[in-house]
Amino acid sequence: MGLLVVGMHRSGTSAVGRALDALGLSTGPPDQLIGADATNRMGHWEVRPVTDLDDEVLAAIDSHWAAPAQLDPDRLRELARGPLGERARALVAELLPGRRWFLKDPRLSVLLPFWFEVLGTDNAVLHVVRHPVEVAGSLAARNSMAAEVGRALWERYTRQALIDAAGAASHVVSYERLIEAPGATTEALARFLEANDLLDSEPPSASRVISGAERHHHIHAGAGREVLSSEQRQLLDLVTAAADGPAPTPDLVPDETPGLSFGFRVGADVAGLARVDLARISHELAEARTAADSTLTALHAELAEVRRHAQSELEEIDRLTVETHHLRDELSVAYRTSAARTDLEATTRDLQLALAEAASTASRVGALEDELHRVEQRLLTEMGSSSYQAIAMYRRVATQLLPPPTRRGRAYRRTLGVARRGAAGAIGQAQRMRARRAARQGPDPATWPPGVDMRPSDSPLASIVI
Repeated sequence: MGLLVVGMHRSGTSAVGRALDALGLSTGPPDQLIGADATNRMGHWEVRPVTDLDDEVLAAIDSHWAAPAQLDPDRLRELARGPLGERARALVAELLPGRRWFLKDPRLSVLLPFWFEVLGTDNAVLHVVRHPVEVAGSLAARNSMAAEVGRALWERYTRQALIDAAGAASHVVSYERLIEAPGATTEALARFLEANDLLDSEPPSASRVISGAERHHHIHAGAGREVLSSEQRQLLDLVTAAADGPAPTPDLVPDETPGLSFGFRVGADVAGLARVDLARISHELAEARTAADSTLTALHAELAEVRRHAQSELEEIDRLTVETHHLRDELSVAYRTSAARTDLEATTRDLQLALAEAASTASRVGALEDELHRVEQRLLTEMGSSSYQAIAMYRRVATQLLPPPTRRGRAYRRTLGVARRGAAGAIGQAQRMRARRAARQGPDPATWPPGVDMRPSDSPLASIVI
């Protein structure tokens, strides 16, 4: 046996769902529940597959949660015996396998004949009611819905649930009393659950989970009645008086406000046109999504190829960078080697030039020494030749063999020294020979060379500069 929670949207069914969960009833796996959002920060306690199925059932009878048409209970029971009913039974068996569970969805208020056919009439019903003006204000904030439409929806949902739940065990919870007196309200609820074998013998306290922080639209008792129709005021008084007790029987439910069915029928037609447009848009979106998926797949493949190419290029850049570093090091070594080779070649050329010059000078010096030696031999042989001729001969030899003045250096000085020493030696020997001859016969001044004093005390070479 389970519990079906009914009541108009924004009537506090989610707060009651929290209380039922605290009392130990289950409502399906947490991952299948509609989560909290900005309009219901404490959670909805609704099973998403069930709410989706309820929308399909409403669409099958050309209706909508915001424009419920005049419902035909026989048509709903017929749907329950078809594929939609099979899906509903499978969902309950899968998501609510236990013995104590509750199923909450405001759409159940206008779909009870369908669900009784699916689950059986032995399941209990919990009616959650709230002042229609507060409901309309909350719908206006959440759905931008006109206040008169919100009040009309409250009437249709509340009235239809009371009529269709006839014969089932039922209980009424007032949202206002739940917020103002949570202890008394949850205790009355626990007694109802226990009486229908939906609660353990020692139920935990559920009042701790009730909070008025989520009640954003509030009116004082007795206020707001002036905007209600006469039928809506009678219905409000009926359910308010039934709070914390069994639901009123259908014979006590007032008639519906005149014109309400016509307004919902027009709304249902608009909803039907909207569904056609929605189906077309959904089809176009599906095609666009398919095309987008195909394009995205191609883009992913292209991006993967670009990434592979980029990776290859990066690896090539890394390889070239390493190779460039190696080449730079080799060029640096080669540059240093080339500079050293250039310096070595320049030094080698300088050495070769110096060696050539030294060889040339040595050759000239050798020739001069040979010539001086021959001259000395001739002087020693002739003995009688005049000293002037000897000096002239040495001058010619020195002029011919010595380097020109522009290239005179150490070799020149060395050669000049040898020539001077050789000439001085030859003149000295000639003077000694003439002195011996003069001693025998005396010198003849007439035979002296011009500018030369042949007297023994003088040195003829002292005044000569070669």
